[in-house]
Amino acid sequence: MQEKLDYTYRKLQELNIFKFINIYFTEVPIDSTQDKYLLDLFIQLTPTDKMDLTLESEATNTGGNIGLAGSVSYRNKNIFKGAEILELKFRGGLEAIPNFNDSVDEKKFLFFNTYEIGPELSLSFRKIPFFNISPYLNPKTALTLGYNYQYRPDYIRSVTNFSVNFSGSPTKRTRMILTLPEINSVKVNLSPGFQSKLEALNDPRLFYTYDTHVISSVRFTYINSNQNLTSNRNFIFFRINGEYAPKLFDIKYNPAEFYKLDFDISYHQNVNKYNNVVFRLAAGVGVPFGNSTALPFEKSFFAGGANSVRAWNARTLGPGSYKNTVNIEQSGDIKIESNVEYRSEILRLSNGMIIEGATFVDAGNIWTLNEDISRPDGQFQFGHTIEELGIGGGFGLRFNFSFFILRLDAAVKLRDPSLEIGNRWVYPNQKFGISDVTFNLAIGYPF
Repeated sequence: MQEKLDYTYRKLQELNIFKFINIYFTEVPIDSTQDKYLLDLFIQLTPTDKMDLTLESEATNTGGNIGLAGSVSYRNKNIFKGAEILELKFRGGLEAIPNFNDSVDEKKFLFFNTYEIGPELSLSFRKIPFFNISPYLNPKTALTLGYNYQYRPDYIRSVTNFSVNFSGSPTKRTRMILTLPEINSVKVNLSPGFQSKLEALNDPRLFYTYDTHVISSVRFTYINSNQNLTSNRNFIFFRINGEYAPKLFDIKYNPAEFYKLDFDISYHQNVNKYNNVVFRLAAGVGVPFGNSTALPFEKSFFAGGANSVRAWNARTLGPGSYKNTVNIEQSGDIKIESNVEYRSEILRLSNGMIIEGATFVDAGNIWTLNEDISRPDGQFQFGHTIEELGIGGGFGLRFNFSFFILRLDAAVKLRDPSLEIGNRWVYPNQKFGISDVTFNLAIGYPF
């Protein structure tokens, strides 16, 4: 009985069209015509506003790159009278990033030299067309169409995307998502200075990464978690993605063709009421084929940053033991990453905010699948994997406001794979300085 009651609550809440849900029972009086003990069930529903307008703003710090972002969105939560959700969002952002080509022609707004802007339209409904799927499986279909214009000192990129997602939950613990299809059209215009830099490097892989292309792919995601939000028990989170991008259209732009597989697993152990420790392992591999020589930039693997190996700035670690001297974001076809983080409650304030502390160690790197002559020692070799892992450690603070978490992490490099073999452990070979610390400001836990 309780399980069915919880299920009813959950399903009504998932419709997202009710402000309050109250389910209660009354006892049926026993009389001459009714001699059994029965209960009448009553469900009281208070509808929420059908439409809403939301404004959001945020400050970002991506590997030391300061930025501002914001969005305005309109949502109709019952557009066809069946709990369908139509959302139109317009998002923009500003960021200050390094000028890799040292161009004097870069455009600036205040001290921001990067901006992006674009709309996104989505429609989701609670069934899968043409298939009679049980509502107990929580079927959903979502259609998304978006456009994003990005200006950077190095290039201008416009991205048009369209996707159709089908999802369902066979059990309480599992969720499966099939994206069929996902189409991304990426048009890139390089600045003269950045193009000259790429030509000087003479790296076909790097040229391909920043080339105009189209991706038409099929992706499948499986998620399994036994987390219970109403209890503090230990839980495991597991996610695996598989993606296949063949050439579907005969067009003038280069089609990106590849296979890609990646997974992320974490174990969350509660030491006691105020302390817990999280162990995480993530890895992935992408294999280009056909006319593709590398994964496209937006599908590549990266290491470093607020949700990766935090002692390195975003996308600056690797590949392998390659020493980055060209100051360009580094991508790879293979990624291995692991993290351990111990979290403790420090202070609980009267307004409900909780201040937490964290101690963590991160390890990981990316590699190229094939030899890249412009990035020596970046190719994956099984026997060198362990010695090419970058390792960092540090401390952090989490300001838990219940509705969101503001996170500040400070990390230092402990083992740097770009250094010479035998000298990769940092601090036996150098003195600690404040400049060694990498700060990361982010929203939410890293994993």
